[in-house]
Amino acid sequence: LGPDDVTTYRSIRLEALRTDPMAFCSTHEREAAFDDATFAGRLTDYQGRPGAIVVDDAPDAIHLIDGLLSPHYHVHVACNGTSALGILAGPLPVDLILLDVLMPDLDGFEVCRRLRALPGRSEVPVVFLTGSRDATDEATGFAAGANDFVSKPVDPERLYATLLKWLEQAGGTGPA
Repeated sequence: LGPDDVTTYRSIRLEALRTDPMAFCSTHEREAAFDDATFAGRLTDYQGRPGAIVVDDAPDAIHLIDGLLSPHYHVHVACNGTSALGILAGPLPVDLILLDVLMPDLDGFEVCRRLRALPGRSEVPVVFLTGSRDATDEATGFAAGANDFVSKPVDPERLYATLLKWLEQAGGTGPA
């Protein structure tokens, strides 16, 4: 598979999220996780780019973050915590996780706690995306295993700097 196949696959997934995000998540949750893992397993590499998963229940936020990251990262998306945990329980190569705090099924704190218990995922950097500036939320996030927070609305320069910092600390080389 080449770069055009990756772009087409991501575009199909994002269009499905934009068209009917809740139906996509609930009806195809297991299939989506399987498809992502199967697709990732067929990729030989990410053309030198780190892999990132964006977990947010807002299609506009997913679209924005994907647009900011896709030139530098191989981006996967999940529209709720349950889907994210299903994807992350599989073999998908992930170097960074961007996680919304407020989601309808499982909040980001619970998702973070659970993913830290998954084999091979305990050291993957987790950056929370949040509109809250509450110190209690930050303390809860760090206690759950988060590495950092980025405020919404997202400042692209701050987002890039934060992700690069954690990718380098995790032993990655940074975006290509």
